[in-house]
Amino acid sequence: MSVEPPIRLISLPLFPLHQVLFPNFQVQLHIFEERYKTMIGECIAQDAPFGVVLIREGSEVGSPAEPHSVGCMARVVAAKKLEDGRMHILASCTERFRILDTMEADLPYLIGKVETISDDDTSEKGIKPLSRVVSRLFQQYIALLAECVNEPLPILELPEDPAQLSNCVAFVAQMPNLAKQRLLEMTSTRQRLSEENRLLTAMVNELESKRMLPDDSDELEQFNDDLYHPINIAEEPWQQFRKQSRN
Repeated sequence: MSVEPPIRLISLPLFPLHQVLFPNFQVQLHIFEERYKTMIGECIAQDAPFGVVLIREGSEVGSPAEPHSVGCMARVVAAKKLEDGRMHILASCTERFRILDTMEADLPYLIGKVETISDDDTSEKGIKPLSRVVSRLFQQYIALLAECVNEPLPILELPEDPAQLSNCVAFVAQMPNLAKQRLLEMTSTRQRLSEENRLLTAMVNELESKRMLPDDSDELEQFNDDLYHPINIAEEPWQQFRKQSRN
């Protein structure tokens, strides 16, 4: 019987973005707004984490945005400061958290009182078969995406751990942010894998149908407007997935 990691209550500076992050991945961020330059600068000086949360309402600039209640903790592992004060950072995502309360105090950015959260069924009997199904579907999905952009696919070494696999699928797969947010908020690995099984099946079917359409088809144009569209190879999750798959 596995022992669940203890819940921790901490204060965490919050960085609302139009992006959903997952544990065990790294992300590149461009820091240009004054309040977040201050926040990241303090996190670097104190070697302290910050929390990335998807924006529920508002924007990344201007007045503080209203965030979703569950986000992912991150820690700066590399930073490059530009002459005008802007920064490029590489952040490593660690664990998920749930916001219990927020406050601004005298700071220009939100501080959250948060509790860490984790999946409660990572060692549940019977989860491995579902994990293998999702792994095969994901490899099929990635192969179809690579074909769409006419790019060779490296040998894939997906995580064997079901929880880590579910995070990999959620981070890399092309789906709306709200769908990713729902996956992030789940505290059941089985539930997350089951939902990813459903989503990947739909996306694979869409991509397979695209292969059957002529290049000048009106249906192809409609396909590209759908929620699940061919991957943009410039997007960070795809680039990082390809890089990690080579290692």
